Amino acid sequence: MRKIEKKSNYLDGWPTKNNELIKGDFFVTTVGAWSSEINDDYKNKIYPIRGQIIRYPKSEIKLDKILYSKNFYLLQRKCGSILAGSTIENVGFDKTVTAKAANELNEKAINLVPELRNFKPCKQWAGLRPGVKGNIPFIEQDNNYKNVYINSGHYRYGITMAPKSANEVLKLIEDK
Repeated sequence: MRKIEKKSNYLDGWPTKNNELIKGDFFVTTVGAWSSEINDDYKNKIYPIRGQIIRYPKSEIKLDKILYSKNFYLLQRKCGSILAGSTIENVGFDKTVTAKAANELNEKAINLVPELRNFKPCKQWAGLRPGVKGNIPFIEQDNNYKNVYINSGHYRYGITMAPKSANEVLKLIEDK
């Protein structure tokens, strides 16, 4: 998606990076950490927060629930591998993984499950969450367009808040 140019208070198509036009009656922006990149109204209001995660290979260790302590969690996938995450880093749009983060995550994992000391993480990655001040997402009509809405800034809770957020956006659209 590209930033839209203000031509009127109604948007009939959103330009893509390939200069195509996505046509619609209503548009909902859900681009998370990139919200400020397509809408200047959200500059410094929605920003990227890097989160790094490590994964341990499948083993005989069995976790019967998600373990959580001080903004850190361990969970086991159905395949048996264990995820340990995640960091909270305000570094802009940088998805670089670091040895420092891997070591910190590994230490925290071993503190919760000492048996993990016998395993070396087999994968590490980073993602970007949409951070907001006060941790309250933006679910609202756009200031410039009558038919554009934003649903962003859910930080670490996007998956759990998705159903309610979608209903809130739908209510906004139906009220117009």
